[in-house]
Amino acid sequence: MDMTTSRLADFSALSAETVRECKRRLIDIFACAFGAYDQSLCQMSREVANWYSASPGAPEASVWGCTRKTTPEAAAFANAR
Repeated sequence: MDMTTSRLADFSALSAETVRECKRRLIDIFACAFGAYDQSLCQMSREVANWYSASPGAPEASVWGCTRKTTPEAAAFANAR
């Protein structure tokens, strides 16, 4: 490993506490998303995301709980609700 790679690895090393807290936040994000899935705002957001379809060859993204692909922007909008 060269000096630059070694310095980057040392800089990005995360403590065990940081990793644990990140895991807690991710679990909380998914729990909130699943808990709010049937709320009207979430349903409307998924419907809006379904209006948009990615052009052939363009990047596609998924909306949580949906099988249809959409644009990354529309998926981010719906998944953030």
